[in-house]
Amino acid sequence: MIKQLSRVSSLLLQNIQLKIMLMACILVANLKALAQDGELDIDISVNEPEWYENIWIWIGLAVFIIIIVAIVSAGRKK
Repeated sequence: MIKQLSRVSSLLLQNIQLKIMLMACILVANLKALAQDGELDIDISVNEPEWYENIWIWIGLAVFIIIIVAIVSAGRKK
């Protein structure tokens, strides 16, 4: 009789430990899922051109470099 009670109590204890471990795993999974829900709002605008996409900036830069090169090379010839 004592062996049977011992076996039953052992099974009940294992069952309680299993339930506690299962609850802990579910809790960790829920916390992980909540941590990933950051509600980030990322706005990507593809219609607005950047400064380097403007052709007039490149033309102005090319003219500026040509003028600098002309001034420097004119100074060397004298």
